[in-house]
Amino acid sequence: MAIRYSYDAGASNDNIMREDLSDFVYNISPTETPVLQAGEWTTASSTIHDWVEDALAAPAENKQLEGAALGTPANVGGGTRLSNICQIASKTYGVSGTVEVVSKVGRDSEIAFGRAKSMRELKRDIDLDICRQDAKAAGGTGTEREIAGLPCWVRNADRGAGAGADPIAFDGTATDTDGTGRAFTETILNNVIEECWNNGGRPSLLVLGGKGRKEFRTFDGVGNTAANNTTRTDRADGTVYGTVDLYISSFGIELRAVNSRHLRLVSTTPKDGWLIDPEHLKIPFLRPFQIIEFGKTGDSIEERVIAEYTLEVCNTYAHGLCADIDG
Repeated sequence: MAIRYSYDAGASNDNIMREDLSDFVYNISPTETPVLQAGEWTTASSTIHDWVEDALAAPAENKQLEGAALGTPANVGGGTRLSNICQIASKTYGVSGTVEVVSKVGRDSEIAFGRAKSMRELKRDIDLDICRQDAKAAGGTGTEREIAGLPCWVRNADRGAGAGADPIAFDGTATDTDGTGRAFTETILNNVIEECWNNGGRPSLLVLGGKGRKEFRTFDGVGNTAANNTTRTDRADGTVYGTVDLYISSFGIELRAVNSRHLRLVSTTPKDGWLIDPEHLKIPFLRPFQIIEFGKTGDSIEERVIAEYTLEVCNTYAHGLCADIDG
């Protein structure tokens, strides 16, 4: 009797040998959403979300006569009322009844797989929209409501040549003019840190794109050139350290660096670097992430994952922007 080997070609082997397919779907698409995750997730109660920004009076010499009358009380003021618009974001997906029940590679339920994948995609879309330079829009018939992104709010900034003059409105109604791209330097970073400190801000998160993060690794804190960067080698551990994760400034502000793929781009190069104070950043949800199941109209299952949200920059002096670092 002839021996049949696994490498023999022909229909006889095809009938008995199952292909070796991994029961896991490998997806390397990025899911990190650093700005979305940095802000506190809160609740909105209307399509227009309001909050009040306030500041302390400037310090001044304060001395009083012993036994002096109280005098006229000062008006403490009511702060500045700001608002942003709630934007709807959604992903729709569906499968046929047959696809849901057949044996599948990498998952048991096709609709559950679509649900999980769409949720990840939606979070990335929201993170990107938060970082976009778009003014808020109330929407109308045939027009979507739109949030004003971070560049419409943040006052502390170092911009490239030819950029729009500060201040813009900083109330979500206006966008700034981009300047000429330049390399990201330690001087730019320290200019923004100083401006934040002068205005009472204490950001703790530095959000950079790929190119900005590569340039950030050359900062050594004492003004040396890129040739004298902070890359270190631990021969005992067999490890080369080619990054900087924490920057401690001379103003006492400590910045933890994180990467983002969702910053504004010039061609394919991120143009912004953000200094974020998570205590003064909120993401209010009018409708939190939820699954909507459509009524069956045929032999299929259809769903939508949806969220309705806005951006609340609690204080426009709390954060900073290293702009036009796409050179």
